[in-house]
Amino acid sequence: MPDGHPLPASVLSPSSDRAIGNLDGGYPDDIIVFTDPSENHKSIAAYHPDLTKRWEHVEKLKKDHLGHYVYPRDVTGDGIDEIFVSALALDAAGKKLWDRFDVFFDNHDHADTFRFVDVTGDGRPELICPFSDVGLVILDALTGKIIWQRPAAHGQQGAGGNFLTDVPSPQIVVNGRFYSNGAAGSLSAQCFWFHPRGHLIRKWPSRPLSGNPDFVTGDWHGDGSQVLFWHKFKMNADGTGDLFFS
Repeated sequence: MPDGHPLPASVLSPSSDRAIGNLDGGYPDDIIVFTDPSENHKSIAAYHPDLTKRWEHVEKLKKDHLGHYVYPRDVTGDGIDEIFVSALALDAAGKKLWDRFDVFFDNHDHADTFRFVDVTGDGRPELICPFSDVGLVILDALTGKIIWQRPAAHGQQGAGGNFLTDVPSPQIVVNGRFYSNGAAGSLSAQCFWFHPRGHLIRKWPSRPLSGNPDFVTGDWHGDGSQVLFWHKFKMNADGTGDLFFS
């Protein structure tokens, strides 16, 4: 802990997410903190490395309306990060660039995760947003414009890349979550594969599997190519999976 600067309560809050960003074009050492402590108070704050506050942006929204994670990412190519939290984007000074609360006005509809992938082929990343019961949403990162949206159960996590051999890249895959009607409230999930223009390629497996897994990519073969994993499965080039982990 830096001398003279106790850790801010927002940094310590259990209902927060933290990320490292670059807000001045230098070394990426700024701390971005998103807190969702209560109803009608959502905060995104930026701190210098010594924990002095740069700025804070507050939205009076219901709990979970901004999801659970904050993502600093340079989408303009100027070497300085923008800040993304569900349907909200801020610039490096904490000024609002856009929001889509006109469309996503219900706190139950929020982006649980983001991935930044050039879906349209224009040379800059779009936002891959599994958006709860809305399904999969692809947003223009600079404007918040919805490029396309497709059902994908309760969309929780997603990935984009060159994973399939028979479909133009980048393909997008979403972990669609299902809720059981049983008293235990168990969860199951299924992969929804999408073409970059938005049509559904296939689902796998044919029936949802128990659990609510995430995706992980890695250089499995040591040749620099990215292999996709989901749950206990290594995903194949046709969108199916082989059981790799027990």
